[in-house]
Amino acid sequence: MPRIINPNATPNHKNIFESLDLINELQEDHYVTINKSNSRLDKVLAYLKKVDRGFKLNIEDEHAHRYDLGDVAEVKLTSNSFEFNVEKVFINNISDSNVSGSVSNFSIGQFKKTENNFYRLFVPLRQRTDFHFYIALFGYQTKKHRSSDCIRINYSNLDLDLYLYSDKATNSTYVIFDVSQKLSFEKFIDYCFSTIVSFGYVTGSMPQDEGYFITYDDAGRQKPKDVYYSDLRPSIKSMYSPIYANAFGLMRDRSEFKATDKVNKTLRPLRREEFSKLCQWAHDSLEFSSVLLLIIEATAASLVIMPAGMSVALEGLTNLIIETNKETISPIQDKKISKKVRAELNKVIDDNSKSLQPEGIKILKTRIENINQLTNKAKLTKPFELLKFKLSQEDLRAIEHRNDFLHGRLTLGITNDNKNASTEIYYIALRLYTLLAVLILKSVGYDNKVVNYPMTQMEVYEKKFKEPFFRQV
Repeated sequence: MPRIINPNATPNHKNIFESLDLINELQEDHYVTINKSNSRLDKVLAYLKKVDRGFKLNIEDEHAHRYDLGDVAEVKLTSNSFEFNVEKVFINNISDSNVSGSVSNFSIGQFKKTENNFYRLFVPLRQRTDFHFYIALFGYQTKKHRSSDCIRINYSNLDLDLYLYSDKATNSTYVIFDVSQKLSFEKFIDYCFSTIVSFGYVTGSMPQDEGYFITYDDAGRQKPKDVYYSDLRPSIKSMYSPIYANAFGLMRDRSEFKATDKVNKTLRPLRREEFSKLCQWAHDSLEFSSVLLLIIEATAASLVIMPAGMSVALEGLTNLIIETNKETISPIQDKKISKKVRAELNKVIDDNSKSLQPEGIKILKTRIENINQLTNKAKLTKPFELLKFKLSQEDLRAIEHRNDFLHGRLTLGITNDNKNASTEIYYIALRLYTLLAVLILKSVGYDNKVVNYPMTQMEVYEKKFKEPFFRQV
């Protein structure tokens, strides 16, 4: 089972409790003095309180009308315990005797984004996320407990650990990021984003919302040095994940137990090297990380958005794979011959230019320039051919429909039948999602099975076809 920790493995020890104590202190309510030279806010007493995302600054003043709505940049808030260096306070509400504003980021100590440090990121979770049945576990331990809830990503020049910790005393759970070496803030952020967007794609859960970035003097990360708090983009939760190494989780009927058990024994999560390749690809390619993010967002959105999102994602991913393999898949692979053919064809056009319209010449020459490229239809199926995955007739039909969504034909030409249109586009979206999973995971070396969503949701659109619940990639 993926949740078992190898008892003979080298302990992956984490010193997290002093950092968690610091975060808990920061999240307490604070009476503060505002320090802002040449401002009406200077030396004003206020109350800083943690809210759902960010912090709220509240000022009680019978002369509240003297304040202005809007941003106040570079403010210091001094309490008995901390000095909060706030990038900006947004004054968003003024009443008769009360002024309130939002604080979306601040630093504690001598935090500098350009300075290389040992970093750790704590992201509070609003609902627990899970690794099991998705990604092979690495495990970790603290002075208080051992846990399997850790995955290690081997990037080309560093290792990153992503792990969960739940604090029963404060009823809080965090997803935590560590890297194995000193980095600047921006580089650390890049690695964290590549990891979380890859994790979000594989598990369907992309936790973000807000984060506490803590620096340390050494790799042990026991004593926190400086802190930077910031709100982040909203978390995304999708009901779809490309793999799930527990067939019983998709079982609809107890009578299917024997067949499900047989399939279940063949399933496995992503190995560490496979997930590491996925993260590295996302880190190296903004286009690829954008494809992953689009898939996550589209599957968490409405039915109208999902099929269009899958179509754009397929187009983007196809372009990436084609670009990587363009020298081996062009109809004319010899560049010199390709150039010669284009020159000779252009000469034919030039020799007959008196018999052609200027606009016609322009169109023909554009087509000649692109003569060594695959057709749109061939381009969309070529990546599957390169990866040796055989497409079914239903797969091909879904791929052909992708052009409808790209050109705004959101109901696939079905009129006066809302139910039929909705179920058909949902079916196409699920098939495109499954095909995207094949391309993405097969590209990073995964050789097991992906969830075949057209089958798992078959009762929704009342189609009858025979396919397995999991497809071999």
